[in-house]
Amino acid sequence: MLKHNVTGIVLAGGSSSRMGKEKGFMEYAGKSLIRYALEALEGLCGQIIISANSSHYDLLGYPVQRDIFPSSGPMGGIYSCLLRSETDHNLVLPCDTPGITSEFLEMLLNESDGFQVVISSSKPGLPEPLIGYYNKNNTTGLLPFIKTGNYKLMNYIETALVKIIPIYKRPEIFNSNLFININSPEDLENSKGVT
Repeated sequence: MLKHNVTGIVLAGGSSSRMGKEKGFMEYAGKSLIRYALEALEGLCGQIIISANSSHYDLLGYPVQRDIFPSSGPMGGIYSCLLRSETDHNLVLPCDTPGITSEFLEMLLNESDGFQVVISSSKPGLPEPLIGYYNKNNTTGLLPFIKTGNYKLMNYIETALVKIIPIYKRPEIFNSNLFININSPEDLENSKGVT
């Protein structure tokens, strides 16, 4: 798929309450967490939007989209960025998963034909909804969930045309660090040197 037809969306809009400071700027193995997400998307996407409610991210040189519906969690961030996106094809990635690679995201993109959402499962029965392909047409289905306060993303995904790839069965892509998630200073300390 041509790069200019794909938009990258980095989810950085959380409160960072467990981290105690703006999570995306925490350093991990020599780089800020958000830099890993940006680098994973840059080779695949013609535009990148950062979903954030903090002015800190304005300094990175990418468009920053604040939540249209405050306090609606990642679902609200995805919805707001999909509305702003100028492409049908969008790759969504949180700012706190430094193990995600361009190769992995490209695999999701390549599996997207005919689907609204393409995500993977890291273990049997354990989908990873915050890392995936989302067609712009998801906005129509997401809106009723947001308006009724049903912010659990999997509840929506189960109603969409979704493909869930059992990535744990793909050893050429899957490794134990792929879905590493940095949510707290302890996570940061425990994972140092892992990548």
